Amino acid sequence: MFSGHYLEVDAPSRLVLTQVYERMADAGEAVVTVIFEESQGTTRLTLHQLFPSREALEGALANGMEAGMRVTLDQLDTLAASMR
Repeated sequence: MFSGHYLEVDAPSRLVLTQVYERMADAGEAVVTVIFEESQGTTRLTLHQLFPSREALEGALANGMEAGMRVTLDQLDTLAASMR
């Protein structure tokens, strides 16, 4: 489970938000920046996560964050493809 709040919404091109992984809430908030760029009829999504410390990043990786993000982005890709 995650929580957080939006810091910036610049539709349709940019979102900035905080993210707290509840199982590791004591590690602090990550700041997530998402950029959407359209080019020749497709949209490129760039996602950047800034963790509050190296320990928070290492904890997230140790808890499967990378694999979970891959599953999430694969699902998003499938959804986007179904909407074409």
